[in-house]
Parts: sequence; C-alpha cells; structure tokens
Amino acid sequence: MDNTIPQKCCIRCNVLKPRDDFYDNGRQNHLPPEVRCKQTICKDCQKVQRIAYKNRANELRRISRKAKKRDRRAEWRKYWSIDEYEAMWEAQNGVCAICKCPETTINNFNPHNTRRLSVDHDHKTGKVRRLLCHRCNVAVGKYENHTSYFRSIVSYLEQD
Repeated sequence: MDNTIPQKCCIRCNVLKPRDDFYDNGRQNHLPPEVRCKQTICKDCQKVQRIAYKNRANELRRISRKAKKRDRRAEWRKYWSIDEYEAMWEAQNGVCAICKCPETTINNFNPHNTRRLSVDHDHKTGKVRRLLCHRCNVAVGKYENHTSYFRSIVSYLEQD
C-alpha cells in the first residue's frame, strides 16, 4: 500500500480529501501510523452516519415504549371499554375504592400528570372489581393470593 498519496476519495460523498480526514483502519494498530491504511469513509460522513444511527435507535426505543404503553392499556380493554371505565370513575367520585383518595402517583410517560386509577380485576376470571390507586393496586396484587398473611398483618397493626 502506498501511503505517500496525500489525498483519498471518500466512497460515501465522492470527494477527494486529505488523508488526515480519514480515520486509521483499526485493525492495523500494531503498525506505525505512517504505514497504516485509512478507512474508506471520511470522518465527516462517519459523523453523519453515527448521528443517523443514533436518531434511528432513539426512534425505535420511542416506538417500543409507545407499543408497551398501548399493550398495557389494551390489557384491561379486553375486559372493559373506556365508557365503562369513566362510568365507574364517576360512580366512585374519582377516588380509590379502598383508601378513598384520588390518584397521586405521577405518570411515567408524562410527568406533568398523575396516573389514572388502575382497573383492578381478577386475573383468573377477568372480572373487573373496582378502580384503585396505584399504591392500593400494588398491595392487592401482592396479597391477593395470601389473604391469611394479610389478615395477620392487620391483626398485628391493630394490637397497639
């Protein structure tokens, strides 16, 4: 390879540029810099390529998050419609069926809003019970199959 040629043509932009505008071929790090081959794409084109790749990767992540959010919503919609949700929300006056408080947990996707009340349902039958705040819904999920354990906790707390 003759490295004395002062310029090289980029295969991406087809512009003749100085050899310093190209990165060294990484597979030749064991050789002295003056005899290393240069990559075929110039630094400017590689930068554009990296930015395009990052933008595409970010877009794919955003689409994936949207799909996951859509799937979570669709899960309870298998059992219920939005009209039914709103009717129960109004019947419960917009508060949790257990603690009687409005939802205060911040929405992960929009930090300026709080979450909606969660649709509590029996995972075996799919029967919708009531609307719960996030905190109560998590507690019900933990102790749903362990009611005796939950009763023990309640009796312990009532001792004092």
